[in-house]
Amino acid sequence: MSVLNALINISFQAPVAVIEKWLTQENLLAYLSPDEAAILTKTNKQLTEQELANLRWNLESLWAMMWATQMVSELDPVKWCGDNMASLLPNLEQGQTNEKLTGLQNLRSAAELYRMLDFYYRLHWYCVDERLHGRAANVSESLVYERRKALEWIYNNQYEWDDVEMST
Repeated sequence: MSVLNALINISFQAPVAVIEKWLTQENLLAYLSPDEAAILTKTNKQLTEQELANLRWNLESLWAMMWATQMVSELDPVKWCGDNMASLLPNLEQGQTNEKLTGLQNLRSAAELYRMLDFYYRLHWYCVDERLHGRAANVSESLVYERRKALEWIYNNQYEWDDVEMST
């Protein structure tokens, strides 16, 4: 969660060097995936539009993680992450430490995580099926995908972040 929070800041024009410094100070560099570490080797000007878009989509993965850790009560598939999201996370621009996230201790039960993962898996299948048949889904496939990725990663605990199995 801490790494995603930091990297998402880059999509909002935070200097890569500042984010790397914060991750270093908080002893989080070891938790970066290879793809995430590659982001830190670039300057803001070197980042592609696709890389920035991918970082921004991580908002929804982080929102699902916040639900899983009971920071938020809902994970409604037709609502984007909450407007209060930033207030619940460390504000890197203000130099806040990672204390808001390191103190988290409550993960939802395995049964509750499984039910939500199953729900998002089924939503993902629905979105893919609609797309393949030339129809528009009633929910955002990208939102569903990002949230499912986070839930798969938390629940299955066997995949690296860059390699989460997302087939339907």
